[in-house]
Amino acid sequence: MPLIQNEEQLQQIENASNVKPNLLFQERLRERFKPHEFVRVINIDDEPYIWQYMPESGELQEQSSDGMHRIITRSRPETWMVDPGETEVLQGANANVMIEGLYKKVSSKFVIAKTPNQAATSARNFNWTDPIAQEQAIDRIYLGKERLNFGAQDEKPQRTVGRPPKLTSADL
Repeated sequence: MPLIQNEEQLQQIENASNVKPNLLFQERLRERFKPHEFVRVINIDDEPYIWQYMPESGELQEQSSDGMHRIITRSRPETWMVDPGETEVLQGANANVMIEGLYKKVSSKFVIAKTPNQAATSARNFNWTDPIAQEQAIDRIYLGKERLNFGAQDEKPQRTVGRPPKLTSADL
């Protein structure tokens, strides 16, 4: 049995008992939020993160007249950017794309930094399927659900009943 050499390895072993090993990255995100919910995310990288997202409304599906072919027409995808350390509120489906892409980018940079002299044509294992690394990255990027309020709850609406006020010559 190998010897545990530092506190970080010990912490990983303790955390591993709480991690479900056979989940896809998207399933891990789905346990936290649904595609229609709004969530707050943060860019944990040291450079701006740019990604593209295609909302459901950006695709039009039609059936051919003979019913044999499905025709999909797509509009141009949305392009998003979040600066380092900046937070953003996104719809859950968009956040899925952002979080997974940022996780892969950051973990790739980490692996490349560990072996900087390795030839670019050599194969590298980025180990994107590591459940512990996935959970840790999601915990760092995903900041929680947001409840959007587009107006204060305590404000009383102005003049919702009754007749409109009479106009005077000063108002004209």
